[in-house]
This record gives sequence, C-alpha cells and structure tokens, in this order.
Amino acid sequence: SKSSVYHPAGNGLVERFNQTFLKMVRTHVDSVHDWQRHLGSMVWYYNTSIHSATRTSPFYLMYGRPPPDLWFPDLESTESRFFDPASYDRYLSATRAKILDNMDQCITQAASIYKATFDAKAKLRLFRPGLRVRLETLGPARSNKLAPRWEGNWFVSNALPGLDNKTLEVVHPDTGRRKIISVDHLLIDPIQPGHLSEAVAKMVY
Repeated sequence: SKSSVYHPAGNGLVERFNQTFLKMVRTHVDSVHDWQRHLGSMVWYYNTSIHSATRTSPFYLMYGRPPPDLWFPDLESTESRFFDPASYDRYLSATRAKILDNMDQCITQAASIYKATFDAKAKLRLFRPGLRVRLETLGPARSNKLAPRWEGNWFVSNALPGLDNKTLEVVHPDTGRRKIISVDHLLIDPIQPGHLSEAVAKMVY
C-alpha cells in the first residue's frame, strides 16, 4: 500500500475490522441517526465474541481470563482467585505466554486456509491489444458509494515494459481518452466484440 502510515486503507486489519463493525451497526440500529447510542453494547459484543481466526475472544487475549457473563453471573466462590501481587504477576505471565503460543498456531493455520481458498479462486488473466475491458472508477468519481464501480467500453492498447507485466495502456474510443493503468483496476468484459470497429482499431493498433 502507498497510503500514509496512519491511513486506515494502509492497514488490512483496520479495513477488515471496519467491514465487520459496519455489518454489526446495520444489524443493530433502527435508524441511521441513533447508531451512536449502540456503540457501547456493540463494542462489548465484538470484544467478547469468539473470533474464527484466534478461536477465542479479544477480551481473553487482553486480560487472560474469560469475559464475565452478564446474564448468568458466576456463583463460584472467588476465594481461590485471590492473589498477592507477585503471585498474580507470575500467573498472568504464564497465562499470556500460553496464549501467545496458541495464537501463533491458530493464526498460522488460518493464514494457510485463507491462502488455499484464494489460490483456488485465482485465475490467470491474459490481456492482449484489442481486448475490451472495464475500468474501475477511482478518485472523485468513486466518492459516491452508490456510483457504478466499473466503466465499460475500454480497450487494451499496449502493454508497457516492466518486471511484473501489470501496467497497460487502455483507450476509450467514445471519448478519445487514454490511460496508463494497472491490471488490478481492470476487469475483462465477458462480452467481446466479434470484430473491432475502425475507430477502435485506429486507437488500439
């Protein structure tokens, strides 16, 4: 990512949390104007929920103990849980060391599962001159979240030299525009023309 250090888009973990939390907000609120009243309960729900990657809750990772149950309080005697400061420090250090070992195993396993899923869906895309593609809308055109994500009727004109072969020149015959763009922002149009029109051929070749 070329985003600034503190920009959320530069951190995949922040972006993933934002997606999860937005889903929670949409589920819990009745009106877009009262969502702030629900923040406390939603944060508590998120922090005490079991996460698929770590197989435990953020509360447990932070404090080294399960979160209290608000509906069914623990009636067990708490005398056995009393520690002097030194004993509690040793107990907490051992608990956190065990947690870190378990988290390393869980995260490594989750990463391998995510990679296998991604590799199964990934496909090699070949771009050639004359191929019709759709261009992802970026910048001010994307400021409205309801705006179309892709602009159609672009054609690949040329592949620019590089180590990764990911930079292309694309043209838009209807407007005469030309752009240098990464293939990451292109989508191959599923409907390809039988032959290129004269106007398109002049711009492509």
